[in-house]
Amino acid sequence: MGIFDKDLVLPGATTEIVLEGNKTYDTSLFGTTDSIAIIGTAFNGPVGVPIPIYAPEQAEYVFGGTFDPLTRQEATLVASIQDAWNTGCRTIYAVRMSGTSIHKDFQLAVDTTLKLRVSGIYPSNMNKEVCMLFSDEMNVMKIKIFKPAKNASLTERKQGLVESETDILASTIELTNGQGLDKNSPLIDLINLVNKDTSNNVLTLSIVDAEGNDVTLNSIEAKTLSIGEMFTGAYFIGRDKTKGTSNTDLSWELVNESNKPFEKFDKSLIKKLKLNTDINQSLPIVGIDFDFLNIPGKLDEVFEKDSIDYEEVDITNFEIYKKMGSGFAQTAKIVEKKPGVFRRIPTSTDDVNRIMSLENGIYPMLENLNTNYRTIVAPADTTIKGKLPKKEEFKVALGQFQSILNDNITVIAKTDKLDLSAAKQYKFEFEATQTKVDLEAIRNSLYTEKVITKIPGLADLTDSDTKNSVKLMPNGTLFISKGILYKTEEGIAKELNIAIENPELIDKLFIVEDDIASKLYKGESADAAITFKAVEDNTTVIDKEYLLVESDGIVIVTKTSDITPIGALSDIFDNEDEDDLTLVSTQSLYGIVNTIRIKSNTLDYTTLEEFVDILNEHQDLKKYFVFAVAKDAISKRYNDVYTEDEDSLIDKASKKATSSPFEDKVITYDTNLYIPYTTTDNFARQLAQHCTYTSLKTAPTHGVIGISKLINVGLDTIDTTVTKILNKDFDLYAKKNNGKSMLNAENLPYPIGKDLSIVVSQYTVSKNGYTFISNGSTGYAGMVSVLPLDQSSTNQPIKVPTPSFELNKTQLQKLTQKGFVTFKQSYTKDWVVTDGTTMAPSTSIYRRLSASRISYSIEEVIRAAVEPFIGKQNHLANRNSMQTAIKSSLNKLVGKIIEAYDFSMIIDYSKEKLGIIEIDYNIVPIFEIREVRNRISVSDNLK
Repeated sequence: MGIFDKDLVLPGATTEIVLEGNKTYDTSLFGTTDSIAIIGTAFNGPVGVPIPIYAPEQAEYVFGGTFDPLTRQEATLVASIQDAWNTGCRTIYAVRMSGTSIHKDFQLAVDTTLKLRVSGIYPSNMNKEVCMLFSDEMNVMKIKIFKPAKNASLTERKQGLVESETDILASTIELTNGQGLDKNSPLIDLINLVNKDTSNNVLTLSIVDAEGNDVTLNSIEAKTLSIGEMFTGAYFIGRDKTKGTSNTDLSWELVNESNKPFEKFDKSLIKKLKLNTDINQSLPIVGIDFDFLNIPGKLDEVFEKDSIDYEEVDITNFEIYKKMGSGFAQTAKIVEKKPGVFRRIPTSTDDVNRIMSLENGIYPMLENLNTNYRTIVAPADTTIKGKLPKKEEFKVALGQFQSILNDNITVIAKTDKLDLSAAKQYKFEFEATQTKVDLEAIRNSLYTEKVITKIPGLADLTDSDTKNSVKLMPNGTLFISKGILYKTEEGIAKELNIAIENPELIDKLFIVEDDIASKLYKGESADAAITFKAVEDNTTVIDKEYLLVESDGIVIVTKTSDITPIGALSDIFDNEDEDDLTLVSTQSLYGIVNTIRIKSNTLDYTTLEEFVDILNEHQDLKKYFVFAVAKDAISKRYNDVYTEDEDSLIDKASKKATSSPFEDKVITYDTNLYIPYTTTDNFARQLAQHCTYTSLKTAPTHGVIGISKLINVGLDTIDTTVTKILNKDFDLYAKKNNGKSMLNAENLPYPIGKDLSIVVSQYTVSKNGYTFISNGSTGYAGMVSVLPLDQSSTNQPIKVPTPSFELNKTQLQKLTQKGFVTFKQSYTKDWVVTDGTTMAPSTSIYRRLSASRISYSIEEVIRAAVEPFIGKQNHLANRNSMQTAIKSSLNKLVGKIIEAYDFSMIIDYSKEKLGIIEIDYNIVPIFEIREVRNRISVSDNLK
């Protein structure tokens, strides 16, 4: 194993997804031939997962068709499976090489960073046609899933539910009547029902955190969510534009014992979604008639599909190379030539990051898959090139930091580097106060009918006077401040002076003619000249001292009179100790700067370290910021950080420190970013190294690959192509992550060509009326998979259609001498394999595929013989038993596939301590008959 000794070898197992089709098709022939893993592009199905294929029809059901007439794109996987099937293979694993996950994250109706993720089960543009409708009418909850008939499951087709491929199918999951669920039931129960429903073969649900990690099963908070905390409405994915006007009416409501949405609800706030027709919101669509979901094509008239290609069937060769992994690539970077001027350049040769390893991908995922052959539908002879990345690919959002509290604390804004939206401005204001906050009084005098949210087009909270400080309050809001009556109009608090003779009506609001406002008075008129009117439906009457306002995603308690922030609602309700209280609130200054106000009556005896812990643990602040004691700050109390005289501070009612505004992020070009964009490698060498790795670590396997497809098959084109192939240096040696060759014990590059065959041919495969051009790799692998071990592929018939071009004798000879596999016309057997070769060096015994197959077989026999001894004690008796088991297994093969063998067990006590036994083998394969030379003489008798 030499060159791979330093590799980390981990125990593992291959995971196969058991699909619906696997249970429907005849599986009796699976395993009757050698196995092939076929890697190609597809319109549907899982990515990077080997799927057992029992029939070509099953492959089409799982992975979609071969050609999409709408996009005019061709996928290679399904037709290649048909090719291998036609030449005899019945043990096929299909592997989809590319596809981007399609999903959307939706808000829940409570204050949480968790979201409900609705995903397509597999990457496919067909998921843009799918919708999940969650309804709760008369306390009967249902999930209804709409999908095109072409997405119908096998069960639905057998039930006769598909009359036309253009139909829309709708399946219903009864949550209340069918499963006994209600709003109190765990949300995870709903998720499990949807994910496991037999009629749902298009969508999957999960709960994700703020970073997008799936926490459905491992988060306590996720497990405590209830179904009642999920919005009703229609959930769409893969759509990004509403045709026509879009509106959203989302509000918050304070919850108490009298208005709990369901019995087990234990939070203080809930969101109410009355209307949403904006498909870009992280909210379901609500408030419209959903009858259009049953009408084919109607969905596109309401919401447009996004432009993302989730299937990735039409991708460049370099993109395929990256997705396969186990390779290397040259990188590019961006440099600032002069202030503000950036240019993309290839990374220089003296930069250690010039070559980047591409470790993750499909190949590493398949190293534990035990198959005899592997093919990838990619051209062996194509030079893989890439263009310099676009400037936008180097753009990142970098979180900014600011020194606050006289440079004693550093605050860092949490930022997703891929979020290139506009930056927000923040400043911090700290107040060490001795003023006691009467929490009970706030709770008792809190307006609880709704949370005031921002009106589109108006500024956020302000610091100015009463008349300008209610811009968050909807038009028509009535409130009293210090006995003066106000009404909001276009974001302005208008003072309403009226003469009320009756003292008992002071500070009471009523509606009179001319829209003069006071508190609604239900008694008799105080003045016969005043005509009372009912409060308008869109008018909010506020007569409480405190109000709930949403600002920058945080619900805070404010004074009604001037919208002065008191603290976050969570601080007010979750804190019982008024003498040891820290309140946090956020307030926007005219919609530009968000001021984070932090008040506490404990800061005089709190150290900086303790204070930083308080900030980092605050449930609202930790969503946006990380705090740390500044590098040069020493442990001291809060009141030690001021430059003012201690005596003057004590005389003040409170101590304040305000930082200057700063932006939470900056959008810039990352000059430290290296992006891979091209490689000197090729698909043939990449596949060969993958097969070598797999053979050494898991089980023997052999790669088969073809050449580029020829559009023009004229004689001149064929001759030029053959010359190009003969001159191509595939560099079939094992490479390190930096692209340099690995060396064997003789300090020479380690050859890997013995694990690869390159086919030079081309013919058509018909699939549902579409003509797919095969390069012969899957057809040849399928043919070899049915050959007995003692049978070479040389001169054996191959059941393929007439090739698009026929090679002449000279071309066949030159290609065979170079190790390429070709097909030729035989007078007695139709089309046959010219010679069963590999890409091993011409002097190597492994140049013959038959020798490689025998070697692979011996490897498997030896593995089977020694595996029962793994884990046993390394003493003489067990070693002797192991030798006997190996000898017994090899003796059965003498005279069949090998002439002779020899092996010896090496005793190395330094390795014995590590549990390692080394055995050297030498086998002599029985070589194939490649040529029979007949000499015929004619005579008049046999004397």
